[in-house]
Amino acid sequence: MAIPLKIKKTGTIENALEIEALVKEKIQTLAKLIPKYDTGALAEVELEALSEKRGGYRIEINFSSDGDMFRVEAKRSTARIALDAALEDLRRELRRRKTKKTDFARKEARKAKTR
Repeated sequence: MAIPLKIKKTGTIENALEIEALVKEKIQTLAKLIPKYDTGALAEVELEALSEKRGGYRIEINFSSDGDMFRVEAKRSTARIALDAALEDLRRELRRRKTKKTDFARKEARKAKTR
């Protein structure tokens, strides 16, 4: 299942098309962490080149899946590093949710079995 994606760019981003293709590719790797029945998953990515004084890039990802909303943000010196940092945080949150739901289902099954 492909995850729908919206990308917003702010400021002058070097190699914007290359970074955009990288974002599309890496967001699709998250498909294995969302439930198969979830057809309403959506990823919104904002790429921002920070001012000359501050330097670097900011990437914000808003991801909604199965009624849950996740927001991660990373500021780094290059767009690729910022993207990797934001995606790692998002993966961590998605894995945590998946584990939580699985553990809850197993706990309820144990309760039903002992009754």
